[in-house]
Amino acid sequence: MSKYLHIDLKDRDGDRIPTKLWSPTMTSLKPLRVVNDRVNLKIVLVESEHFESGFYVRIAISSFAPTASRFAEFVQLSKPGDGPLGTLYRYRLAKAKVKE
Repeated sequence: MSKYLHIDLKDRDGDRIPTKLWSPTMTSLKPLRVVNDRVNLKIVLVESEHFESGFYVRIAISSFAPTASRFAEFVQLSKPGDGPLGTLYRYRLAKAKVKE
């Protein structure tokens, strides 16, 4: 994540984290994309017209704590003490409807 934060803003593709910066573990999940969410990470595994789902990682040093109300599903998978990097969740997010 720190490498992403040091990329010049004009070289970024919005909040998407370039594949060259994915860890081997992220790559093994075969995500559609990995997205920076206020320093936390959304690892998008499945996407449809109405939903996206995957894993959400709340980085230990992040001051942003997402709330379950933001998601259609938000389930904590890791337990305190599982690892020093953060907390792992499974998420499902409803996409905003586009008005015609």
